[in-house]
Amino acid sequence: FFNKALKVVPANDYEKKTQDEIKEYLAVGVFQNLIEKKEWSKVSKIIHQEVKAKKRTLDEKNFKLLLYVENKKTGKKKYYGILAAYKLLSTFNKEKTNTIDALLDQAKAAEEIGKKKLALKFYRKISKKIHNEVNAKKRSLDEKNFKQLLFAENKKPSREKYNGILDAYALLAIFNKKKTFTVEALIDQGYAAEKLGGYKRAKVYYKNALKKVPEKNIELKIQLIGELTRLYERSKDYESLVRVYKHAYNVLKKNGKIPREYQTYAYLIGYHYSTHLKQNKKARLWMMRADGGGSSEQELLAGFWVVQLDLEAKKNETALKRLKELAGRKLTKNSAIYAQIHFEIGTIYHFKENWESALRHFRFVANAKVPKDLKQLQTDATQNVKDIDNYLKSIQASQ
Repeated sequence: FFNKALKVVPANDYEKKTQDEIKEYLAVGVFQNLIEKKEWSKVSKIIHQEVKAKKRTLDEKNFKLLLYVENKKTGKKKYYGILAAYKLLSTFNKEKTNTIDALLDQAKAAEEIGKKKLALKFYRKISKKIHNEVNAKKRSLDEKNFKQLLFAENKKPSREKYNGILDAYALLAIFNKKKTFTVEALIDQGYAAEKLGGYKRAKVYYKNALKKVPEKNIELKIQLIGELTRLYERSKDYESLVRVYKHAYNVLKKNGKIPREYQTYAYLIGYHYSTHLKQNKKARLWMMRADGGGSSEQELLAGFWVVQLDLEAKKNETALKRLKELAGRKLTKNSAIYAQIHFEIGTIYHFKENWESALRHFRFVANAKVPKDLKQLQTDATQNVKDIDNYLKSIQASQ
């Protein structure tokens, strides 16, 4: 009955509409049967054949059905099918294959089957289309469009990618400058600028981002401090480096982190004050903060650094007092710091002509298992033991 009805030449619009409805009904019936059986390739093949034979128009409804079927396939067949669907659509309506969503579909499908050049071609089209349409005021750069633009830029090769990211934010700034100053946006721009060699520009972005990060978001703050550390070390900007380390110290201390974490930053601050900025008073203050009185390597090194600063300032008694306190902690006898502490104590007693005490501490060094880089120190201690021992013997002999 339906087949006979379709053979009749329609006499008016009503009959034509009725025939179209019959065709659609028959087509749906065939597809439903195949879809229930999950015969995706057969459905796809029928649509392609009928469209090419001009028995079916590839309108929005039919194209959605075709895409649905292609997405049900597995493996590479799915992605080849998606590209083939858009190629078929382009013969009837090329404009629809160049929408942002359509280009993204094709780019992702091309990526999945390893067609990198083709995928890049689509991503470049997306970027160009969004820029052109936004500048022509044919498209608003809302959140969805901006995310699509950034996604496309991130798929490009290195230098092109980072230039594209900065261009994307420059475009956003025209329409909504506030959105370019969010923490995420500033980090994005800072990273892109750094990758392009714009280190000064990158510092500004990271510094602004750091100011905006809430105090409780310790992880992100420390991450940004790490980025700035690398840039400040590169430019040998030690004053800025000290400032950013102080920021880390305060954040960790305020948020109740274990002392070891913020003491590390205190040590770094002290190190740069002493080594690069030549501000020994400040260096001593921060090394004192780095030394929590424990026996960790960092604490002992900080304490020993304070000793060196005191000796440099001719405060030998203060230095000796601290050395004795350090020697009273749990020290490993084969460690470098054990030998260094006792050698310094021995040296101070030597200058004071307290021979017995000097001899005892030099012997500690001479009998210790020291690392290779301190073998000379041990040799000197051994020689000092011999010299003092001989001196004491000569005094006894003369008496």
